[in-house]
Amino acid sequence: MPTYRRESASRPFALLFTFVCALVAGLVIALGAMLSTAQAAPIGMLKQYKVPTAGSSPEHITQASDGILYFTKNDAPLGRITTDGEMLPDAGERFSFNGNGLDAHSDDIWVTDFNHDSVWRYHIPTGTFTQFPTPAS
Repeated sequence: MPTYRRESASRPFALLFTFVCALVAGLVIALGAMLSTAQAAPIGMLKQYKVPTAGSSPEHITQASDGILYFTKNDAPLGRITTDGEMLPDAGERFSFNGNGLDAHSDDIWVTDFNHDSVWRYHIPTGTFTQFPTPAS
């Protein structure tokens, strides 16, 4: 003789919970894919700006608190370029150090100089360089 069981009251809730979990998981995966795509530059969307000084050899680049991109080069202390690609006059007087590293912090740009065993600080508001010798480095 067949036995009939009444459907459990918790079964619809379990199905609803499973459906909601699957929906949330799908949304998380879709959102993650969109975010990773948004953070990567699409092919062909990078813009190249040529430095107008022949043989300047631009290398390291950083953006400072004034919104300008500073970069190291071999014919002056620091080159300056806006985020729109406008070339600005070089920062500081002409002297040659080999900027092997560059970083911006607040109103200061820090540059390593292995030619003179030093670290240099360029203070943006005053436009002055300060040398910090690093002996035997």
